[in-house]
Amino acid sequence: MNERIKELSAQAWQYADNNSRDGDGTHGWLYRDKFAELLIRECMLLSILQSEAGYVSNYIAKHFGLDK
Repeated sequence: MNERIKELSAQAWQYADNNSRDGDGTHGWLYRDKFAELLIRECMLLSILQSEAGYVSNYIAKHFGLDK
């Protein structure tokens, strides 16, 4: 697995650890949601670096319902 994906996964896991309570059943959902968000934001960042004025990033953010 790509090292950056491992880093994003670890960040998402830490987020889930910090924002769920033992036994409430939310850890998995928090992890998955945060991991997806981090992956999307990473794609947005890459698109900003590779395109003029970040138009692709704006499109990605709007498509997935994220604020830039």
